[in-house]
Amino acid sequence: MSRTSGYSRVVWESLIGFWRVWVIHLGRRYGLISALSKAHGPLGGDELARSLNLNPQAVNAWLESAYTLKIVGKTSGGYTLPKPLITLLVDDGDPKFMGGLVSYYALRSLDFDAFDALFSGGMRSETHSPHLGEAFIEGTRWDHTVFLKIVLPKIPTLRRTLKAGCRVLDLGCGSGGWIAKVAPNFPNSYFLGVDPDEHSMQEAREKCRLIPNAEFMIGRAEHLDFKEEFDLIYLGEVLYIIGDRQGVINACYDALKPKGYVVVCEAVCDPGRNTWKDENTLVRGALLDYMAQGGRTLGRREISRLLTGAGFTQPREHNMHGGLWFFVSRKTRSKNVWTSAHHP
Repeated sequence: MSRTSGYSRVVWESLIGFWRVWVIHLGRRYGLISALSKAHGPLGGDELARSLNLNPQAVNAWLESAYTLKIVGKTSGGYTLPKPLITLLVDDGDPKFMGGLVSYYALRSLDFDAFDALFSGGMRSETHSPHLGEAFIEGTRWDHTVFLKIVLPKIPTLRRTLKAGCRVLDLGCGSGGWIAKVAPNFPNSYFLGVDPDEHSMQEAREKCRLIPNAEFMIGRAEHLDFKEEFDLIYLGEVLYIIGDRQGVINACYDALKPKGYVVVCEAVCDPGRNTWKDENTLVRGALLDYMAQGGRTLGRREISRLLTGAGFTQPREHNMHGGLWFFVSRKTRSKNVWTSAHHP
């Protein structure tokens, strides 16, 4: 089998890429990559296994695979993790971190029964698998970091509002990762997470048990019924899965105080850009994943229309690359003054 050119090269690279994703994910899952990143020198397989209380045979096999796939380096003294990969795979507080995204795709490959249902035309189960929950936790780690480190500094008025103290709603909060990351930085603000999944709520409460300004409740975005109670509403990669998107955005408008902010974070498929650009290839390549979850990818213009259609200002768009975009918009006045968006 030749892999020198053309389609054969694409297939070979895909096969190698599949295993590289899985080896990175297993290295993160079992602490191997983290341990190598903290080591003061090369580590042998048996030594690494003892430090993590893992099976030495499995650890040595992982190291050889990781070396073959150019994930770790190898010397006469053992194995090392290249410094650039510490940033990319270990430090989830760095905006360049990609480890969570790699683990997301590994975990989603475990839920192929969802694809069986999709292609056979069967009904999608309303019960999310544990793999999907774990995948979402991993896949959104980067979102939370870039919100704090990149997006928020570009919106100084919102940052000042959070520092002074305000009310924040995380709609579709999942297991509370965004609140766990953001709330400790703004102790004067109150954070409420809402999600329909009871298991996720249990995880969120446990994760944030030491954060006094965080609270969680079970609820659906489609049934949101707050009236001018919040200064910020955050929707982190949830809009794609919602059926009545305009209805939910309208409800967010009602739930915000005048001059309140809405922040929408989504993986965007941008038809106006080169299809073969890496970020577009990544998002478009995941179309079946979105469909298996009962959703679909959204475009920049579509999200902008949803926001302005509810009465929000034209959103400021922040491209984080990798297909991830943040849309930031404001409510300019109360509903009793601004009515055209809801009553044409």
